[in-house]
Amino acid sequence: MHSCISVMPSSSKVAELSVFALLAASLIYSQNAISQGSSTLIAKVENDLDPLVVTATRFNDKFSNVNAQIQIISKEEISEIGATSLGEALLTLGNVNSSTSSIGGPLGTGLNIDIRGFGATANANTVILVDGVRVTAADSSAVQWESIPMNSIERIEIIQGGSAVLYGDRASAGVINIITRPEITQKNSASAQVGSYGFSLLNANLGFEKNSLSTLIQVSKAHVDGWRPQSQNDQGSVRGLFTYKINAKDKLFLDSSYASNSNGGPGYVVGKVNTGNLQATRPINLNERYVGNTSRHLLGIVKEVSSGLMFENEFSYSYTNRTSYTPAYGADYGSASYYTGVYEITPRFKKQWQYFGTSILGFDLREENYTSKTIGVTSREAQLRNTAPYFYQRINLNDQIEFFAGIRHQNQSANARDVPSGLQAQRTQSASANEIGISYRVNKNNLDKFYIKTSSSYRFANTDEYWASTAASSYATYFNSILRPQKVRGIDAGYSGRINNQLNYVFNAYQMNSTDEIRYDGFNFLNTNSDPIQRRGINSSVQYTPTDATRIGINLTYQTASFTSGSYSGKTVTTVPNILIGLNGAYQVLPKLIISANGNYVGTQFYANDDSNIANKMPAYLLFNLGFSYSPIKEFSIQANIKNIFNRGYSNYGYYSSPTSYFYMPGDPRTFYINARYTF
Repeated sequence: MHSCISVMPSSSKVAELSVFALLAASLIYSQNAISQGSSTLIAKVENDLDPLVVTATRFNDKFSNVNAQIQIISKEEISEIGATSLGEALLTLGNVNSSTSSIGGPLGTGLNIDIRGFGATANANTVILVDGVRVTAADSSAVQWESIPMNSIERIEIIQGGSAVLYGDRASAGVINIITRPEITQKNSASAQVGSYGFSLLNANLGFEKNSLSTLIQVSKAHVDGWRPQSQNDQGSVRGLFTYKINAKDKLFLDSSYASNSNGGPGYVVGKVNTGNLQATRPINLNERYVGNTSRHLLGIVKEVSSGLMFENEFSYSYTNRTSYTPAYGADYGSASYYTGVYEITPRFKKQWQYFGTSILGFDLREENYTSKTIGVTSREAQLRNTAPYFYQRINLNDQIEFFAGIRHQNQSANARDVPSGLQAQRTQSASANEIGISYRVNKNNLDKFYIKTSSSYRFANTDEYWASTAASSYATYFNSILRPQKVRGIDAGYSGRINNQLNYVFNAYQMNSTDEIRYDGFNFLNTNSDPIQRRGINSSVQYTPTDATRIGINLTYQTASFTSGSYSGKTVTTVPNILIGLNGAYQVLPKLIISANGNYVGTQFYANDDSNIANKMPAYLLFNLGFSYSPIKEFSIQANIKNIFNRGYSNYGYYSSPTSYFYMPGDPRTFYINARYTF
C-alpha cells in the first residue's frame, strides 16, 4: 500500500500559489466588519512605545535594548496556527528551518532547528533554553521537545547570530529561549485535541496564588498512531512551578518537570524524495522502537541587591535516559541505552549605572556526564567540566548612540573511556568569545534602530562525538579522539523599527567564517574538524496589523554555506536550503470567529553526505495550512486546522550513499485537527 501523498505537477503548483494568493489578498484588503465595541481575539502588534520585555541579555530587558536580530513569537500566534509541536511553531512563525532524521510527525520527536544554515550540525550550534536555562543535551541527540508542553509556552524568543559571550558553548548560530514561567499566575485551563492518524493531545493547567506563594501545575499527554508503519508516538509530561515573592522585585522559585517519550522507528524510504514505497519498512528497521525520559529540577533566585544592582542565579540538575531497540542489528547490538546528566550553576549580576550604561557580569559552571551501554553493558563513558566567566557592557554615548562589547573565556576538562578497548583520553582545552559593536537609534522617541557588530563564538565537541562507528553498524563503535573546539567569526548588521504602531519590521545581513568546524564524515563514519566554511545571508521579518481584526506576518531568508578551502573548496554545505519564505496571517471575520492561514516555502538542498555536490538535489517544497477558531464565550474556544491542505509530498531530510542509493524521511500528508479549550 502506498501513501496518499500526491506529488504535484507544475500546473498544480500554480494552483497552490493562486489559492494562497487569494487567501493573502483577503487578509490584506478585507474590510473590518467588526463593530468598535467588540472584543478582539487576534494576536497583534502592541501599541505601547516599547512594550516587550525580553531575556536576550539573560536579564529582563526592553526589546529596544537588544543589539541583535530577535524575533518574538507569542502564545496567541501559536494558538492561531493550531501548532501541535514546538517545531511546527518555529518553522511556521520563526525565520528558521527544521529537519529530522528520526520519526518527526505531528509531535516533533527528533526535530532539529536550523538557524543560519548549519545543516546536519544545526542542533549542536543552536542553544535551546527554557526560561533561560539550557535544555540542549550533552550529546548530539535532539532536544527532548516533549518536556516542553505547548500549553505552557508564554512566548518564544529567537536570537539569530553568534551569542557566545552571554550563552557560551554551541551558540554559534543563535539562541532560542522558550519562556514558560508567567509573571502572574496562569488561569486554570483544560484542552483536548484530536486529529488524523489517531492523534490525541490532552493538556491541563492548574494555578493558584495565596499571599506571596504561587503554584502552577501543568500536565500533558499525547499519542499518535502515525501514517507510516512503526511511526506511533506516545508522550507525557508533568511540571510543577512554585514561586515565593519576597517583594515586588525579589523572588525564589522551584521548577521541576518530568517527561517521557516512546516511539517507533519507521526508517528511511529508499529512493530519491517523492519516489519509492512510503509504506514499506526496510528489514533493518523491523520492530525498531525508542523509549526515553527526561527530568529537570531547578532552584532559582532573583534579588535586588541595591538600587540598580540585580542578582540572579539558577542551580539546575537534569538527566535524560534513552534506549533504542533494533532487533535487526542482532544479538550484539540489538539494544543500546544512553544516559546524560547535567549540573549547572549560573550566578550573574546586572548593574545599571547613572552615567556608565549597563554592566553584566556572570559565571557559568556546567558538569556533564555521559554513559552508553550496549545490551546492558557499559561501552562508553565521558565526563566534562566547563567553567566560564563573562562580562558584557553597554554604554550610552548619547540619547541615540550606544556602544556595546563583551568577552567570555571557557575552560573545559574532558575525560573519555572506551570500555571494550580499555582506551582512555583526557584533554583540557579553552576557547574565548567576544563581541563589539555600535547601535544608532534613529529617533530617541521611537523604536527605529540600526546596529552593526562583529563577534566570535565556539563550540566544543559533544560527548558522543569522541567515538566513530564501523561500517557494519552504527552501534559498533571505537574511540576516535577528543576534537579541537570549533571557532566562528562573524559580522552582523541590522535595522528594525515600527511604523504607525501597526507594522514591525526587522532586516539583517551577516557573514560567518568557521574554522575547525565539527562535522560528521558519513563515508568514514566519524566526526572530524572540517575545512573552513563561510556562511552569508540576509533575512527579514515583517508583522503588519492594519486593523484590530487583521494580522499578517512575512519571513524571508536567503542564505549560502560553502567550503572555502580543502578538498571540498567551493562546494555547498549539505542540507542547507538557499531560500526560506514564510507567510502567516489571521482575520477576525466575526466577533467570535477567526480564520488563519500560513504557508512555508523551503528551497532545494543537497542530500546529507553529498559533500562533493555530485548527486541530485532534494526538491523544494511549498506547504499551506488553514485554521478556524470560534469562541462562543470568553472562557471557551474551539479550533479546527487543516495541515498540508494540498497534500504535497515533501521531505526535510535525506541522505546520499552512492549514485544508486538515496534515502529520505517523508513529511506528513494532509491532516485534520480539532481542539477545544476551556479556561476557568
